[in-house]
Formats: sequence, structure tokens, C-alpha cells
Amino acid sequence: MAEALGANFIQLGLVITLPMLANSMMQAFVWGRLSDRIRRRRLLIVIGETFAGVGYLIIWTNITVWTIIIGLTIIEAVWSMSNTGWSALFADLTSSTERSTLMGRINSIGVGGRIFGAALMGFIYDFPVPAAGFH
Repeated sequence: MAEALGANFIQLGLVITLPMLANSMMQAFVWGRLSDRIRRRRLLIVIGETFAGVGYLIIWTNITVWTIIIGLTIIEAVWSMSNTGWSALFADLTSSTERSTLMGRINSIGVGGRIFGAALMGFIYDFPVPAAGFH
């Protein structure tokens, strides 16, 4: 990505740092409070997921380093609404014993997906399939 976009190390650092910082800050200071106030967990999930899906489509139509940095930061800030909604919904619908088991299972699935996804992308990068559009 860096070579294709002409990004420098600072810009790469911003791509990695700003979206996660926005995600954490918004969950802690905005979405958690809003979720407790309005108690509409499913609405937060739907809005967050929809915004992220549409946002990604918009970002990748105009690929520049700054579009990616700013776009991903905004997407993560709003998408974190969904994380808060899911966590609150689980807390509302389960007992503390069930919740810990459920969250452990969901976290394991997420970790497995990250590992598998990274390995798959590494494989595709090392062994490109031109017919599939990877080159």
C-alpha cells in the first residue's frame, strides 16, 4: 500500500493509529453513554454496521493516503457504535455466567478470523492469482 500510494512512515502510522484511537474514544465517551440513555442496542448495531459498509465503499472509490486516513478514522468512530451496541445487548440478554462464556466464544471466533484472514492475505500476496484480480 505504501508504495502504491506514495505514503511515508508518518502517514502509515496514522492509518494504523487514528482509527483505533477514534474507536476507543468514541466507545468510552459517546456510544456507551448514548446506549445507556436511549437503550436501543439494535439501532446502534444497525446504524454502525450500515455506516461502515457504505463508508468503505466510498473510501475505496477515491484512494489517496489522506482519504484512507481520514475516512477510516471516521468509519471506526461511528462503527464503534456497533461494538457498544453488541456488548450492551449481550449484557441485557444474558446472565453473567452465560455472558462470560458467550464473549469468550465470540472472541475466539474473532481471533481465529484474524489469524486466518492474515494468513490468507499473505498467501494471496506471495502467490497472486491474476485471474482473480490479484496482481
